[in-house]
Amino acid sequence: MRHFTKTAKVILLVLAVVAVLALIIVSKQLKGCGYQICYSRYMLDNGYSFKNFQICGMKDKEMEKKVNESLNSCFYYLSDEWFGVGRTRLEKLIVHCQSARYLSVEYVWDYIPTVENGIYWHLCVTVDIENGKVVYLDDLVDINEEFVALIRNGSILRVCENNDFLRLTAEEVTQITNERIAEKETDYIRSSLMQFTRGYLYQNKNFKNYFYLEEDAICFKDPDSLGSVWQGPDIIK
Repeated sequence: MRHFTKTAKVILLVLAVVAVLALIIVSKQLKGCGYQICYSRYMLDNGYSFKNFQICGMKDKEMEKKVNESLNSCFYYLSDEWFGVGRTRLEKLIVHCQSARYLSVEYVWDYIPTVENGIYWHLCVTVDIENGKVVYLDDLVDINEEFVALIRNGSILRVCENNDFLRLTAEEVTQITNERIAEKETDYIRSSLMQFTRGYLYQNKNFKNYFYLEEDAICFKDPDSLGSVWQGPDIIK
């Protein structure tokens, strides 16, 4: 009985320490950006459900609700028939940027019928925490000739990972990508970038929001239209 009591006390002490550490972590997270990342489950009309990002802990509950609605607003992209139960599997959820101003996240699914070929499907969404709206490229930069010129001359476009399939280093892929982009006309590059803007529509949808933010960079998950030889991410600093 004494042994049981002693063991129980040890267990309670461990649980108390864990609880305190959890409170410290949450406190730091809230102190740094005013909210913390939580998770829920989202269900599509076809019955397919998956874990999804939400936030909690904001003092302004109306803004918290607006941010969460914006985080979920991207899921209309998943309305295609091929996406769903028995076809796709959520591989991972990634937080690329969490700050007082922006939350930028990514979902990665694998496509089950061809999973042996390593085919993945990405969905990125960035939300402005201050106004609760989804962020598009033209909210961050002016897509003008000056910006296009920076891309064409190789000043700001980089690839951050190796391409193991082509056996190329990140530096080699960056060089090839920039050389291809340098050959493109200004109008071509600008029109390619426009697909990431708020006003771009394709089949009555906002066509692509497949970019995410890091602390000092905009990263594109679908850079092929800019001339890349690799399925992203490209980085614009």
